[in-house]
Amino acid sequence: MSTDHISSEATQIESERHPLSAEDQSPISRLPMKLLSKIFLYVVSDSWLDGKTTTIICTQIARVCVTWREVAQGTAELWTDIDSKETNVKLKDQLAYSATLPLHLTHERDQLRRNVALSRFLGRVGARMQRVESLFLSTTCKGLAAVPVHNLPMLSQAHIIYTGKYNPNILNFLANATALTDLTLQGAECTYMRSHVVALRAPSFPSLTRMTLVLDINVHPEWFLSTIAQCGTENLTFLHLAFCSLSDNEPPRRLVFTRVDLTLPVLRTLILESENHTMLRYIDAPQLESIVFSYVYDLGDPFVSFSRFLAQTPMSSIRALELHEATGDPSAFLTCLALLPDLDRMAITWGHIRSIRVLVVYDPSQGPLTAEVLDRMTGDSERPPLVPRLTSVHFDISSVCRNFSEPALRRFVRSRRAPSVRGGCSVAALEKVVVTGIYGSDNDFRECDGERDG
Repeated sequence: MSTDHISSEATQIESERHPLSAEDQSPISRLPMKLLSKIFLYVVSDSWLDGKTTTIICTQIARVCVTWREVAQGTAELWTDIDSKETNVKLKDQLAYSATLPLHLTHERDQLRRNVALSRFLGRVGARMQRVESLFLSTTCKGLAAVPVHNLPMLSQAHIIYTGKYNPNILNFLANATALTDLTLQGAECTYMRSHVVALRAPSFPSLTRMTLVLDINVHPEWFLSTIAQCGTENLTFLHLAFCSLSDNEPPRRLVFTRVDLTLPVLRTLILESENHTMLRYIDAPQLESIVFSYVYDLGDPFVSFSRFLAQTPMSSIRALELHEATGDPSAFLTCLALLPDLDRMAITWGHIRSIRVLVVYDPSQGPLTAEVLDRMTGDSERPPLVPRLTSVHFDISSVCRNFSEPALRRFVRSRRAPSVRGGCSVAALEKVVVTGIYGSDNDFRECDGERDG
């Protein structure tokens, strides 16, 4: 049998392999520019790197040799994060190197020289503001209100932190940001948080789907509601009303505008921190699927607010409930669970706050997951269990919580090992059970055979 064809193929393979081998052994400066570009992009791909650090790395790379400089400056993706405090590369050069790619701008007043104003920085970006995809701005209300309206057709994400004396015109410069989908508005170190008595004069964002508001408890709920309504509710699917303690405990001043009740027709996820649970009385969200209560231990009862909200919703669509350091009246919690027949995911965290200031009003020994709650979710042959469609639970309960019952938890988990019919009701099986904290170390509670019942 002739082997000529095999010999011919072997010779061809060897001839193709040799240049690759020689290239592998060549100095890195002689690597193909396309490969160098990929390597540089990989170097700055770590998620922990911010835009400032990325730019520093890129400018250092560009100083190694002429080839590396050409490759770095020719790789547009390396230059799209632009920080107003950047000194290693000129703004005009960075805008040029980024070619036509979307830009991500950052401006933090506290880290800048006094003469670097936000309006001046954005003005220097000029016509390329049309390429801006995200903004992270931290500056005074005065500085934000001074920014003229820019053409921002590609802006999809904006995180704005405002300080100083409140000004209702802080979002005016976004009037043309019709593609904005994600907005975070955070009040920080305002002179008087209770001065939010004038409604924010916000433009409407027809594409807005995610919104986060981070403000002090001394801001009226009406201010939140008015701001959300002005920014746009038709497409909002995610709403986070967060909390930060910034001001004194003096009562807010009288409002100069009226409350607006909100209808959020497509809202799927709602996160409420601190006393923001009281805003549920003003919200109608017929498609809500997930609700989270966080850090509610002395400012009203979230379960009372939630039960009223559920009672006003004829057919609740909520599938997921999370309580993170949030508690209230146990009977009101049971009322809520009775109004959540389709709930399939539950997560509860309790007893992990160690702040001395918080412990004055926070009792880590009294959490929401009581023996009665667990027994009602277990049910029996005569009485159907609450939340019968539950398939996933994650409980992170501190060992100092005295009203938590491990035997009751084991009975609940054991009763949900397989689908069943209890009290004339079909009950789903638990597919995921995670329990941590109660033993002083993590334990996923896989062994639920009752051996430790006592």
